[in-house]
Amino acid sequence: MEDDQMGPEVDEDNEVVEKLEVADTKTSSGLALASLIISIISLIVSLIPLVNIIAIVLAIIALLLGIIALSKKQGGKAIVGVVLSVLSIIISVGMYVLLGMGAQMISDALDTNSHTEGLDIAEDYSLDNSQYPAVVHGKITNNTDKSIILPIVTFAAYDENDKLFGNSCIDARAENLEPGETWNFAAKCESANGERLPTRVELTGVTHMTSPITESIIQQFETTATESEDNN
Repeated sequence: MEDDQMGPEVDEDNEVVEKLEVADTKTSSGLALASLIISIISLIVSLIPLVNIIAIVLAIIALLLGIIALSKKQGGKAIVGVVLSVLSIIISVGMYVLLGMGAQMISDALDTNSHTEGLDIAEDYSLDNSQYPAVVHGKITNNTDKSIILPIVTFAAYDENDKLFGNSCIDARAENLEPGETWNFAAKCESANGERLPTRVELTGVTHMTSPITESIIQQFETTATESEDNN
């Protein structure tokens, strides 16, 4: 009698256990599927610059879900989800590193320096204000070992009351200033408020590009042009 009474109870317990196992399996399978879907989305988003920070968040979520699914002995989808999640994180981080490097390279290539280090600017520059526009004449020598690319010299212009004009004197060289070369500049002082003539000027700086990247690009163009001429 006791065995007969225990029989139904054991069967009920086994049935409950089986239901729990089925439910747990379904949950684990759902986690694996979710990991796979989210990881695929994160992989796609990781290829989009500036937006791929979202991919890192999605990839972390997918990775956690995949690890949980794997701990519950769910292979297949969970493994793919984990792999894709890791790949998404690597791609996203790599994209940001490359973007950072690219931005730095562009910044270096377009870097303009308003200092005069390595340039010998003759202090005996002269102001010719006999007629409009007034012109500042002077010399700049490149004492560096690099080409000064497209240099621009600027002066501040002052009137007879020693007040700064609403303009400046400027001259831009259309060619590079090579090492050891001297540039005889003529900076014109043009005014936006009528034909005003300055009584004195003051050097404000020389703007130029000295980036090795910029130089290498120019050298590459020059080399290509030379080779083209040789071939002709």
